Amino acid sequence: MNPLLTFRIAWRALAKNKMRAGLTVLGVVIGIAAVTAMVSLGQSAGALVRSQFASLGTNVLMIFPESHRRGGVAVNSISSVQKTRMRLRMSARRLSPRHHSSEPWAK
Repeated sequence: MNPLLTFRIAWRALAKNKMRAGLTVLGVVIGIAAVTAMVSLGQSAGALVRSQFASLGTNVLMIFPESHRRGGVAVNSISSVQKTRMRLRMSARRLSPRHHSSEPWAK
């Protein structure tokens, strides 16, 4: 098919259906704007989180209690305090392997 003929047919269709063409263009513009806004918002949020983690520094130890749920009831194989003590012992052993007996939390 001739490209000039295709262009003429398309131009006539747009001229006859001005409202449809206008709404289509509007929908495309709104869609592109929404995608652009969401991507930039996601990148900004990611940068904010990275900067907050960077401001904490490298010598911060964060410990979170762990629990599992079964049927709406929290089930722990060992208590959160015991897990925390084990994690602290392991961290202390990795940092200073010769001072095991002087750990105040190793009971």
